[in-house]
Amino acid sequence: MPLSSPFTRAAGTLALVLAFVSPSRASAQQPPIPPTGEPPPPEARAQEEAAITYQTQQAYLQAHQEEFRRQAEAEVESARSAAWQERGRALTPPDYGTRVPRPSLSLMSSFGRAGSGWLLGAAGLLDVRINRWWGLSTSGSYITMGTDQPGTRNPILHAVTSEVSGFATPSGPALYIDAERVVLRIGHQLAFPIGAPNVKRVYLGPFLGAGGSFAAGQLTRKTYWALVYETKLGYRWGLGPGDDSMLQGWIIDLNVGVGLGFQ
Repeated sequence: MPLSSPFTRAAGTLALVLAFVSPSRASAQQPPIPPTGEPPPPEARAQEEAAITYQTQQAYLQAHQEEFRRQAEAEVESARSAAWQERGRALTPPDYGTRVPRPSLSLMSSFGRAGSGWLLGAAGLLDVRINRWWGLSTSGSYITMGTDQPGTRNPILHAVTSEVSGFATPSGPALYIDAERVVLRIGHQLAFPIGAPNVKRVYLGPFLGAGGSFAAGQLTRKTYWALVYETKLGYRWGLGPGDDSMLQGWIIDLNVGVGLGFQ
């Protein structure tokens, strides 16, 4: 067998050296692989946590899907039942109530002070409600006034009065209005003396009033009766020629009586 030439031996040696050097250089150029069990790099950690959270939530929802469905149905049914009950309470009439507009008629006795004398009388009052919160009224009365002051030309004076007023009633949003309520009133009164030709023929008196009613019983299916009360504060002065009388001055009186309401 012929001996190898020096060139052949050199080429073989070079090939052997390159075979050992080349893998080391290639591995030096690649990034190191993290060992098994190491956490992911920071830039990928948030994405991995979001994916794990989503998978956990989906697995929980899938496992409890039937329970969640029953709970949602129960909540919807409860909300519907509460809405129907509230509607029923709003449409249920009180023991004694009225729809609007409905009139009420009251007959009342009056006593108090007017000007410099005492006052007694009887009055009739008609209220016509426009809506739940306010309405208009008209009334008429016959009053007797007297005084103990000496030197008074007419120690006893009789008069008739006519009133027009508006009233307000605090009320809720219900369809019916309870007969037991509070009334605030503002209006004016005209008083006409009787049998006293020397005094002024008419007196004008703006006033403020506050009162209310208490339902007392049912008369028919559409009517009820109530106890009514009202107090007034105002000032009356004379118009036209003539002497002043006890009608001139402050109005402070209390009206108490019985009212008839219509449902």
